[in-house]
Amino acid sequence: MPIFATIRFKMLCVVVMLAVLLGLAVFLVGKGTYRNYKTLQISQCRSLVAEETAKVEDTIQDLQANARELAMIGELLFQAAPDRLTLYGPYAVLRNFQINTAAVGGGIWYKPYLLDKKRELACFYAYSQSGGAVFDESFSSPEYHYPTQSWYLDVTRQLDALGPGARETAVWSRPYVDATGTHALMTTVSSGMYDQQGAFLGLATVDWQLGDIARQIADIRPTPNSIILFADTAHDVILNLSDPSRSQGFTNVSPRSIPWFESNAPSERILVHNGASYLSFFKKLSNGMSVVVNVPEEDLFRTINRALRLTLLILAGIILLAAGLTWALLNRFINRPVAVLSRAAAEVGAGNLNAEFPLRSKDELGVLARSFSTMTRSLKSHIEHLGTVTAEKERIATELHIARDIQASMLPSIFPPCPERDECDLRAFMLPAKEVGGDFFDFFFVDDTRLAIVIADVSDKGVPAALFMVIAKTLLRNNAPAGANPGEVLAATNVQLCENNSTGMFVTAFIGILDVRTGAFEYANAGHNPFFVKRPGKPFERIAPKPGLPLAVMDDTLFQTEMLNIERGSSLFFYTDGVTDATNPENVFFGEDRLRDTLTGLGNLLPGDLQGFITGVKNNLDRFAHGARQNDDITMLALAYIGPQRTQVQELTETAPAPAGKDAAAGNATTLVRERHFPAQVAAIPEFMKLVEENLAASPFTQRQRMRFAVAAEEVFANIANYAYAGRSDHGLVEARLELRRDPAALTLQLADSGQPFNPLECGAPDVSLPAEKRTPGGLGIFLAGQGTNAMTYARREGKNVLTMLLEPEQEPS
Repeated sequence: MPIFATIRFKMLCVVVMLAVLLGLAVFLVGKGTYRNYKTLQISQCRSLVAEETAKVEDTIQDLQANARELAMIGELLFQAAPDRLTLYGPYAVLRNFQINTAAVGGGIWYKPYLLDKKRELACFYAYSQSGGAVFDESFSSPEYHYPTQSWYLDVTRQLDALGPGARETAVWSRPYVDATGTHALMTTVSSGMYDQQGAFLGLATVDWQLGDIARQIADIRPTPNSIILFADTAHDVILNLSDPSRSQGFTNVSPRSIPWFESNAPSERILVHNGASYLSFFKKLSNGMSVVVNVPEEDLFRTINRALRLTLLILAGIILLAAGLTWALLNRFINRPVAVLSRAAAEVGAGNLNAEFPLRSKDELGVLARSFSTMTRSLKSHIEHLGTVTAEKERIATELHIARDIQASMLPSIFPPCPERDECDLRAFMLPAKEVGGDFFDFFFVDDTRLAIVIADVSDKGVPAALFMVIAKTLLRNNAPAGANPGEVLAATNVQLCENNSTGMFVTAFIGILDVRTGAFEYANAGHNPFFVKRPGKPFERIAPKPGLPLAVMDDTLFQTEMLNIERGSSLFFYTDGVTDATNPENVFFGEDRLRDTLTGLGNLLPGDLQGFITGVKNNLDRFAHGARQNDDITMLALAYIGPQRTQVQELTETAPAPAGKDAAAGNATTLVRERHFPAQVAAIPEFMKLVEENLAASPFTQRQRMRFAVAAEEVFANIANYAYAGRSDHGLVEARLELRRDPAALTLQLADSGQPFNPLECGAPDVSLPAEKRTPGGLGIFLAGQGTNAMTYARREGKNVLTMLLEPEQEPS
């Protein structure tokens, strides 16, 4: 057996999986700790950068406030004591260094020629020196000429650009190296001086030495390899760059020359520089300067990364050790006992039911071994019993197969059922849901012209339904004597089925009797399905008989007989509920709507191909079921009504000597007689008139006589069809006899019917002044018929009305 299919391997997989899950849990906890440690480290860096930059920002705010205060002093001195400026000016400047120790220099610079029209320059400047502040008069000398200095021009341009808001604002100059004062890297914050009318008086400046600040910022180093940038982004110049890979100090170049620099970068972003990942902290100061601290992630998280790797290695080792130990234990306590059980089970599988299972341990495998021993003994006993049961089932199956054949032989199976009869055709199909079923169909002639059809469904399936079906079928056939209507047949059968019906079974049934001469279809229903009629040139019509109880439910149930006229070329389709209740794998019923659609799609096969029609319905049902189990018996019956096709025609020939000098072959037939039966229906008039017109065409009469006789014959036939059988459920027949005599020429038409006695010759001439509904029935038609014949006689013979019409050639005028 492959090792991957063993229980040991599967259990090992379970143990390893549990170990992996445990390791995963530890890993997730460690990952959470790792994430918290990183968050803490980042928070510490953030706090360090924020703390140091806050100190610088405080200094900036103090210098800006100091510059504004110094400007206010300059304004007051100019307004209050312009003649004593040379006395108070140096004092005010020196006093400023006592207030703000961060400043390394500063002064008041008046606009040229403001104090004295003859004196261009007037300023007071002092700078810090070890031990105190020193007033320096050289800045007011023409050699320095401060109005043309870059810092003076830069600041005044900034103030001019601010407009009216410049009075309350301090502006910063571009960083520079002071060559005359402190000779250090400096920047100057300036505030404008204005009189009460807002006129510009000059500047008050405070110098800030950037060297110490730059070194202080450079010491913000969370890790040894951190990169610190101090730049004046407002003037696009680097003040200090502390990068282990580059020289440090004031480079006097644009920070944009640094690949990783972004002037508006968000704080705490991740950037990659020289293949290393950095966590970048960005702070922008209020005077336009910026501080960027880039901390290498590898340095920042080195300790936690090392701890995480060590943890993972330890977990992997534990998992491997657990897997190895589990493998050995499983092999000792699981695989070896299983192998013993497997060998014993193989013997049982080979047919040795006496095999022993030697495992005696008290664990689950021992219990399993004892269960196998019990199972072997039970299996041995069961096989012996199974042989007996199998033989019995085979015997029952054989008997059911014979019963199925017997049931099939009881149903009509020869189609067409009556080859010698051409008035109708019939096909049927029955498929039981089990070996035998409860559905059945039957058809038989109750007399020479009336065909009975039966379709029924017993309220169960299998053998009980089949036995009840035999009884019901026999009783229905026996209770259908000549002359009985379908309702009477069902009533008689119902009484007999209710006797001794201890099983409580019942049967839905439909019986119809078709008069193949006239197409009259009488039927009665006992709780069965509706049926469909397909008339020539029309769609299928659903016929729902009046509801009735099934047979064998109540012995006093009455069943109503209904009537339907079937035209020639019509077809009828009957079925049991096994058709509409058929289901597909989704338990959707086939239903009556799908059945109607199926019949419509196959309607072109009717009435000629009934077998193809039945087969088409069954195939469509199978496609819908798509292999789903058949739950009920399926029965279908299709009937096509064609009508009488053989016309009863008799030709009588009388021979007579041919006139002298004539060819004896000139014709010796003197009388032609034709007889035919028609249904007493208005719809039969075209067939009747065809027969009359054929005889008239062979007669020697004039066209006028032919037309009048044809009208007379049609009127008489129409009167018989409308009135002779009024009040009766059947239409009856009209027996027509035409006799054409050659010599002497004469045409006799005799019409006989079995309707109510009526002598049309007793009707007087119609009163055409009366409305049509008040005239005597048939009066006008009989009157017109009399005008188209030479003579008309009536007789009542053998229960029939016999009317004879005579037509003779017109007499030539003398």
